[in-house]
Amino acid sequence: MGNILEKLISDYNLTVYARDTKIACIKYSFKHNNVKVNIYFDMFDKQSPGLNLVLIYMKNYYYTSLNVSKINIPSQYLKQIPKEILSEIQDSNYKLTKFFERLNNEIMLSKPKYATYANDYDFTDALRYNKNTENLPFLYCLRHPRMTEKTLNLLQETFAISYKTLRSIQNHNMTIVRTGNPKYRKELTVILNENNILI
Repeated sequence: MGNILEKLISDYNLTVYARDTKIACIKYSFKHNNVKVNIYFDMFDKQSPGLNLVLIYMKNYYYTSLNVSKINIPSQYLKQIPKEILSEIQDSNYKLTKFFERLNNEIMLSKPKYATYANDYDFTDALRYNKNTENLPFLYCLRHPRMTEKTLNLLQETFAISYKTLRSIQNHNMTIVRTGNPKYRKELTVILNENNILI
């Protein structure tokens, strides 16, 4: 299989050109078993591209950000996923291998649609029902107190930010604040510069 990040970037550049990159994204949609799967990708922050996953099954919604650099690896980091959705997407051995293989294949073999985060009802509804308020899609600012190891590990798992950068933020006794509103998002380099953190 080819490089998924390269495919995402290529699709994004062909689809989003000259639009408001703060709210614009590309969207891949498919059904896995009975679950509606939406994948959103954007390059607003070229140093830290955004990849988000929304799963919908009946009246259950699940949202998480994903680390785009790890998307080739079947992962087990769908934390706090509703059991109704999990039972539909897990393999017979209770893993998510086939689900992530399907997700990878859909990105590689299909053409995405243009979307905006603010006007995509699946995305906004999933964020509204999201119980994990630490796992939001957009970078907003840094603040005190010092980032916990739990938060650092979560950001490593679900966001394309280097370990070196996360540790440097932690060493400045600060943590990353994320937001669900794309209008408030900032690029990571801007946030670091605002706090005089050099990487």
